[in-house]
Amino acid sequence: MTGVVQNQFKLTVSSNKVKIKDLIKSRVFQEVEIYNQNKSVFFQELTKFRKTSFGANTLKEPESVDAEEQYYFTLESFQKNRFFLLVDNQQYSDLEEEITIYQNISVSFIRLIALVGG
Repeated sequence: MTGVVQNQFKLTVSSNKVKIKDLIKSRVFQEVEIYNQNKSVFFQELTKFRKTSFGANTLKEPESVDAEEQYYFTLESFQKNRFFLLVDNQQYSDLEEEITIYQNISVSFIRLIALVGG
């Protein structure tokens, strides 16, 4: 299995002990903030924004996205296994599980894409 890194940025967290759901929240709030500032036509978000869209990850018109609403939608997507989360190459699936954050920790969000035809 191969893949490519599509987005890379530093996550901001409030303490050195953080729950998986808070890592997801940090990611979602940061990407929504980036989108809302730029309102680019094409944007690779972790989960599709809840607003009506057409094509691949494009909004009909550049509109602001509500970060809180998107966060809950993304939690639902995580629980339905639409993406998974790795911390230093270890997979986490419990939103309440707590991890310790340290310098140069690697957090990967892997979005799963259904293949056409099987």
